[in-house]
Amino acid sequence: MATIRRRFSYLNHTVLGWAICLLAVVVLSGETAAQSSTSLTGRVNDREDGAPVVGAEVVLVGTSYSLPTDQHGRFAFDHLPSGSYQIEVKAPGYVGYVSQPVPVVVDITRSVAIGLKRDYHPVEGITVRGRLEPGGGNVVTVIGRERIAELQPRDLSDILQSVEGVYVQRNGSESRIRVRGSASKHVLVLVDGQKINSSATGTADLNSIPVEMLERIEIHKSGASARFGPDALGGVVNIITQQQTLLNPTTVDGETRVGRWRTRRSSVTATNPVRVRNVSSRMAFSTRESEGDFEYSYSVAPEITTHRDTRINNRASANSYFASGLWQPGAGVNVSYSAQVYGSRNGLPGRASDQNPHAFREDGRSLAGLKLERAFRSGARVNLRVGYARFRQFFKDRDAAPLEQFETRFINDRYTARLGYESVLFNGNRFDCGAELVHEILEHVDLLRERQSMGETARKVYSVFLADNQAVDLSPTGVLDRLSVDIAGRYDRSTTQPDAVTPAFPWEPVRDENQIDAFSPRIGATVTKGDRLRLVLHGSYGKSFRLPSINALFWKGDVRAKGNPDLRPERSEHVEGGMEIKCEKAPFVVSGGVTFFHNRVTDMVVWTQGLNGVWRPINLGRARIVGHEDYLDLEAWDGLVKLSYRNTVTDARNKVTGHNSYDKYLTYTPRYVTTVTARLSYRFLFASYSVRMVDRRYALEGNEKWYEPYRLDDLSAGVKLSLSRKFHLRADWRAYNVRNEEYVLITHHPMPGLEHSVGVRLSYGVEQ
Repeated sequence: MATIRRRFSYLNHTVLGWAICLLAVVVLSGETAAQSSTSLTGRVNDREDGAPVVGAEVVLVGTSYSLPTDQHGRFAFDHLPSGSYQIEVKAPGYVGYVSQPVPVVVDITRSVAIGLKRDYHPVEGITVRGRLEPGGGNVVTVIGRERIAELQPRDLSDILQSVEGVYVQRNGSESRIRVRGSASKHVLVLVDGQKINSSATGTADLNSIPVEMLERIEIHKSGASARFGPDALGGVVNIITQQQTLLNPTTVDGETRVGRWRTRRSSVTATNPVRVRNVSSRMAFSTRESEGDFEYSYSVAPEITTHRDTRINNRASANSYFASGLWQPGAGVNVSYSAQVYGSRNGLPGRASDQNPHAFREDGRSLAGLKLERAFRSGARVNLRVGYARFRQFFKDRDAAPLEQFETRFINDRYTARLGYESVLFNGNRFDCGAELVHEILEHVDLLRERQSMGETARKVYSVFLADNQAVDLSPTGVLDRLSVDIAGRYDRSTTQPDAVTPAFPWEPVRDENQIDAFSPRIGATVTKGDRLRLVLHGSYGKSFRLPSINALFWKGDVRAKGNPDLRPERSEHVEGGMEIKCEKAPFVVSGGVTFFHNRVTDMVVWTQGLNGVWRPINLGRARIVGHEDYLDLEAWDGLVKLSYRNTVTDARNKVTGHNSYDKYLTYTPRYVTTVTARLSYRFLFASYSVRMVDRRYALEGNEKWYEPYRLDDLSAGVKLSLSRKFHLRADWRAYNVRNEEYVLITHHPMPGLEHSVGVRLSYGVEQ
């Protein structure tokens, strides 16, 4: 078996090597042919922190040449006539810029660097909401470091649940995300391009990502397999920790926080601790621990029984080490890296009706990623991203009744290689293409019942993708300013092979491999109008899919459950459309919008009980999810007052014809989630108050039982003091669930009441 694996691995890497060489030859050949062009390229950055300005409008004054900057702040005009050109740059939240004349001559590429100064009235897309309009039809929510610093979150969950359309389910030591009514297994979570969803179950734990390592978060609230591949059926949370630009100042931040239930959190973050030319780095260490036991009281409607007790075995502890960096060895060459080592140990109390005082789980994760990027004079870029991740999980309870005991281990290794090519084909058109290989190995060992171990299972996914974006200047029409159309497609082939081990029972057949081919298309469009009074209309259509989890495919048969190697992928067809508007008139900035969405999911994997009493997954489920998101932001007097309203209405129903739950609401999917937040900031004082209201959640498919709506009120207040020119102190007090609301997120897993904490943060290096 080991020989076969080595030969297969060798063949696998040989094919990948030939594919990379072939694509590199094509890229370099195309580049050689383009060297005779006359071009003007550049990059637009924030003057204060060097971050790329995405979506800025770059115009050559006196000509019809105009295009937006890409996700790295770059732009490129090709095949220009010889002459001198003035470059005008406009971006929401920044002061307009007009350059001195730049001479352009035949067969020479001119490159310029432009730094924009921030305006005193931050606008939607840059500071207030961090929205990105990539021209893809659906607006991507982007949360940068500035916004994260403003929120001062406990963890990643606090950041994500501030976004409309996002619903976070906390379950003791775990936090899982749902987007627009989709299940948590349908949301792909990436860290620097690497999937952190478990190969065994398909879900991702948000608690394992400390906020200290975040550079930027991109939230795609619709199916995105055309861009991100398998498992992006319900949305994508793309977490970027690798730096995009050089950060010159040396900064150090240290924070400590103590709170109820003996909660303690500490972290230290250092940026550029050692100054090296053309190199930028960041390192972070964080630790947290909590006893966590709390008293609870809840009921399940329509029953009138109230459950009261103390939630035991909620202890939790975790440590995280993180490092990232960027090296620019030469013009147009970027080398960035990131790495994390994470470990945690958490109690497993189980259901409140049957608590377990001894069960626990241990989680470990090692991540390493490297990205190489080469930009050419023509504006084309080649990038290679490689990554390795190892996830370790250990579950144990040897003190329960004999049939309820468990001791099992999962080790999940994942290798990723992605080669991409980006180019400007002509004015206003940008083309991307590439290939990707993901190799996953999952080892499952049942230490109590060895014959029920799945052994070592391997999955390989080969992918090719392309995308084309065309921007059109409509300002001469006098009706609209800009049209952007995006077309993307991706082909994925997945092969999952079970371990060739003896079946748990002699009568069971040897399991076969599972092979899936899928093509994911997507088309979208965005139109814009105005500047001070700005209107954005957007819409998109696409198809996405999710591969069956390895547990669902090859769970080793026992007396209660067994896998199904014949499962098909879960598929979705999704449409969305909406509008956003922003109005700026001193001293106010108002922005708002609404987005309607429709998602039809088929072949959902559902575990059903057969005639022999054994549970087995089949492609039975169908669902229709429709709804809309609304948001409204108001900022006044240069950030003195900020008000925000977020609302999501979701109608998620079961559509399995003939089933007893047909047209019933999907379980644990609230019909509405509304959040209202007020923030005040005056000199060295700041405060915020947030109210989050969640509708009832049904506990059973037939909607016979449900949990009543709940409301959570959060309050924080503090001071920011400058001790010197470079030393700054921040102290705050926070209270979550100040009304001590009793609520449950999933069946018989009650949530804690009032939680409060005090924190102090000392910073060095940033002048204010």
